[in-house]
Amino acid sequence: MEGWQPIGTAPRDGRTILVYLPTDAGHLTRQDDVIAVSWAGVFWSRAAGWGAGWEAPYSGIKGNAPTHWRLLPDPPERPPFE
Repeated sequence: MEGWQPIGTAPRDGRTILVYLPTDAGHLTRQDDVIAVSWAGVFWSRAAGWGAGWEAPYSGIKGNAPTHWRLLPDPPERPPFE
């Protein structure tokens, strides 16, 4: 699978993926960002109680604000050890 896909088709199995958050995603500190996230399944928020959504360490992103997703790219090749 290549390229950006609608967020509704994203895997919800806990693997890390890249998501796109447009400027109007509801997060004042986010401006057209691409970040790595995983599906949280269930989380607790004081404001909303229990819910499910996307979670990224230290980002404050919880919920369905992303609009698109894609798989992580392959890591760069490592040079051989000498």
